[in-house]
Formats: sequence, structure tokens, C-alpha cells
Amino acid sequence: MDKIKVENLNLYYGDFHALKNINMSIEENLITAFIGPSGCGKSTFLKTLNRMNDLIENCRIEGSVLLDGQDIYKNGNINVNLLRKRVGMVFQKPNPFPMSIYDNIAYGPRTHGIKSKAKLDEIVERSLRNAAIWDEVKDRLKKNALDPISTLKIEDLVVELKKEYTLVMVTHNMQQAARVSDKTAFFLSGELIEYDNTEDIFSNPKDKRTEDYITGRFG
Repeated sequence: MDKIKVENLNLYYGDFHALKNINMSIEENLITAFIGPSGCGKSTFLKTLNRMNDLIENCRIEGSVLLDGQDIYKNGNINVNLLRKRVGMVFQKPNPFPMSIYDNIAYGPRTHGIKSKAKLDEIVERSLRNAAIWDEVKDRLKKNALDPISTLKIEDLVVELKKEYTLVMVTHNMQQAARVSDKTAFFLSGELIEYDNTEDIFSNPKDKRTEDYITGRFG
């Protein structure tokens, strides 16, 4: 079942045509990897899925992005804050607030009106357990530091999370995409070149440009 359906999506930064006629269905409870060289449109496309590009001046979007059948751009009643609560993002470089581990995690729930310490304690513990770092940080929740998590821990977590969530990841690591994703999309110069089951993309790509990229001939 499709969680997100993108139809005839074009994105412009001023006169620059950054995304060109993207059509894609992102399936529920699967991991979809976006691959492609730097500047090819992967991250720009990812940001369209929760309207983060709204924050960029001179950004213009044409086409449709349907989340559970609802067009997140054409529905004038959509609450963008609630959209971003439903379609969360984890960035490559974490940017925590200058506060404790506990307060960083509790910030969002507090913003949405949760005041109960017992409830916040539960959310913080559950969140850290789900991120596979509860045992590591439970004795220093009031301190500011978070140590880096190993790549393999992150990959295990991503696979576990797909039981409850639909995940999209941007990666330059071909081995990582092959290991954890169910579907892979290859972007080049703002175009979606090929989108298929990950196994087929890596073993039998249909487009020569995809083959050249995954075999390291460019990018």
C-alpha cells in the first residue's frame, strides 16, 4: 500500500529547475533509499515530503505529494506543524539544543502540551530505548553529551522501525543501501532515473547511468 504518492513534481529555486517531473510511490512499512551523486536532488526531494522547502525563499513547487491520499500542498487546511510531526526527519549531522539529553527529547512533547513528569519520563525512556542508546545514557540524562552511535546499530534500528513506520533514507553508501533498503531510487541532475526493488537495482539495473553509478564509474 502506498504511504506517499508523488505525481509530476517539479521544484524550482528561482529560475533553477532543481527537480524535474518526479513520479514515485513510496510504500508503507518499507525502507526506501535515495542514491545519487551530490547535488542530484535527493535531499531536495526528501524535504518536499514534509514541506521543509517552504522555508526556502524563491522555492516554487508544481505537482502533487499525497500523504495517505491527502495532497499536502493543495489542501489549504493542512497544518504544517502537524504534518512535520507525522513526517519527521533525522539529519546527517545532529543539532541538539544546548540542554540536557532529557530536555532535548522532552522538548517536542512539552511543545504539544504534555506537562506530566511521569508521562515525559516514559516518553524519554521509550525514545532512547527505540534509538538503542538507553543503556548508554540512562545515568546521564541531565548531561549535554551524546556519543556517536555505530553505523550498524543505526541500520539495525532502521530495520526494526519499519515494523511501525515508513522510512526514506538518503545515503552515499552503496553497501548500506543494499543492506537495509527494500526499494532504491537513483537520482541524477534532478531527475529520477530508476526506481525499483533494491535487489534488482544493484543486480540488474535497467539504465546504464544507474549501473555506472553503483559500480563507481562516476559520483
